[in-house]
Amino acid sequence: MKVILISAVANLGKIGDVVQVKNGFARNFLIPNKKAIIYNENNSKIFESKKKHFEEESKKIITISNSIKKSIASNNIIITENASDDGRLYGSVNASIIAEKINKLVKEDHLTRTNIILKNQIKEIGIYKTTISLHPDAQFDVTVIVCRNESEVEGMIKAKKDIENKLKLQQEEDSKKEKSKKEIKDEKNESPKEDAKEGKIEAKSQNDSQEALDNSKDDTINADKDQSSE
Repeated sequence: MKVILISAVANLGKIGDVVQVKNGFARNFLIPNKKAIIYNENNSKIFESKKKHFEEESKKIITISNSIKKSIASNNIIITENASDDGRLYGSVNASIIAEKINKLVKEDHLTRTNIILKNQIKEIGIYKTTISLHPDAQFDVTVIVCRNESEVEGMIKAKKDIENKLKLQQEEDSKKEKSKKEIKDEKNESPKEDAKEGKIEAKSQNDSQEALDNSKDDTINADKDQSSE
């Protein structure tokens, strides 16, 4: 299906672009979320008459997105859920729950599940990164902490930092080992070259010595001939 975008859509296009999309994507997402209209002659005229309005709306969305980012910039999104002793949730945390939580924090109902980029539903307690996308030009990441109760949060953050530090140290150690292996390999590769070079020098020295010896013999023979002729 061909549609005209009336709002910028990540990885698809900007306002006014005519794009070909799957019917389901258009009817289930783009059109109901007021991001596109079906492409035809009549709608093209409607778009042109309202283009300025769509562009103004786009600017407002960017402003709202930046405002939300500023409001929660220094905050983690903490969501408490019931979970078993091994950390598995009895339910799950999805995009709708995260959107609702952020709306409560900013005291505005700006976000819906379609504005939360979450690859999979969260089914265990832990610390997760997710992306807020009200507008492709104003996306930003937030940290979502899912826990049994808020008293666990400090320990979870510390444990995550400890793991990250250990991983960083391990990566640095692995990098040093790789560098050391490379240096040893380079030395081994250079060694035959040096041996060959030394061999050539030694061979040349031996040739020079032999040549000098031969010249000496020739001089001796010539001297004996001279004496005999006298």
